[in-house]
Amino acid sequence: MLNFLKQLPRQNEFIVEGHLTALDGIGTTVENLKEAIDGETYEYKEMYPPMLAQAEADNHKAKRMFKYAVEAEDVHAQLYKLALAAAEQGKDLDVTDFYLCPVCGHIEFGKPEENCPICGTLAAKYVKLS
Repeated sequence: MLNFLKQLPRQNEFIVEGHLTALDGIGTTVENLKEAIDGETYEYKEMYPPMLAQAEADNHKAKRMFKYAVEAEDVHAQLYKLALAAAEQGKDLDVTDFYLCPVCGHIEFGKPEENCPICGTLAAKYVKLS
């Protein structure tokens, strides 16, 4: 069952790619990175802050994850900006290993040496992305 559940996000990738292709939503690498930056920026500046504020006002346990989301999406936007700068120069990122914090979604370029700056998860717990 676990293997099946792990494959569901991959299936969604195909569906999303199909929709984007049909809608002419797949552009150049530079165009796609600009769209990604806009999306991540929207999430950490506009989408998640009111959710966080409401969860805090209600003292709801979701406040922790919304706080993580605000911070992680900001980091994602910054990483996309690095990728955009490289793409605009016709280059690729000089980093090949990416690690994901399994708690909050923070991404590190290269093997993390320190605990997660967002949620404090141990560096050893980060998952290498392939």
